[in-house]
Parts: sequence; C-alpha cells; structure tokens
Amino acid sequence: MVKINQESMKIITLFENKTRSNVKDFFEYNDILIFIVKEGQASKAVGKNGINVKNLSNLLRKKIKVVEFNSQPVSFIKGFIYPIGAEEITQEEGVIVIKVASTREKGLLIGRESRNLNKLKEIVKRYYGIEEIKIN
Repeated sequence: MVKINQESMKIITLFENKTRSNVKDFFEYNDILIFIVKEGQASKAVGKNGINVKNLSNLLRKKIKVVEFNSQPVSFIKGFIYPIGAEEITQEEGVIVIKVASTREKGLLIGRESRNLNKLKEIVKRYYGIEEIKIN
C-alpha cells in the first residue's frame, strides 16, 4: 500500500482545486505525476484543450498524466498505457494479455529492466487483484 505524505496531500489538493475533479489515487513515476481520477472525470480534470494539465504542469514543473479509473480492468489499462495503442487487451482467468503491433511499442510497455511493466502490474493488482500481465 502506498503511503501518502504531506507533500502528496498538497499536490492532490492543488490538483482537485484547479481541476474540480476527485482524485482516487496519486503517485510519481519516472518524474511524471500520475493522477487517477474517478470515473467520468478525466475530461473535466484535463480541461478544454488540456489547459488544466498545462497550467498544473507549469506550476509544479513536472509532467502530468491523468488516467480515468474504470471498474473494468481492460478499459483502465487501455487508458493507463495511452498513448501506446494496444491492438487488443483481453482478460482470461486472472491473466491480462496485451497485444501490441510493433516491437517498439512492446519495448515501451515493458520498459528498461521491466520497470514500466512492474508498475502496471502493481497498479492492476492494487485495484483488481490481478497479478499476471502478459505482453505479446
């Protein structure tokens, strides 16, 4: 379980006040602030033409990514890995299979020393209890 410290609370509060959306989860990964917002609030959080994200990014001097939570793991993963376009994401018996078109996209999903894949596994396990993700 991720512990939220005082600095994280300040960032979450700032984000919620500026975007008028509700944050479900927040963490920093690879110098990117990732906000997971409640269902139906992603467009509100991003703002028209991405203005909210641009303003917060300039204010915090960090890149920001907004991901909308979804009760369906496949839809959530699709949003989380964006802009990497998966050809197909399927869930079968506790295993999620992500099929991508090129080796470049596969490399981006896995990341150096499997960091990106491990982070995705950690998040999916926390929300959905699914421990295994395969990339084809």
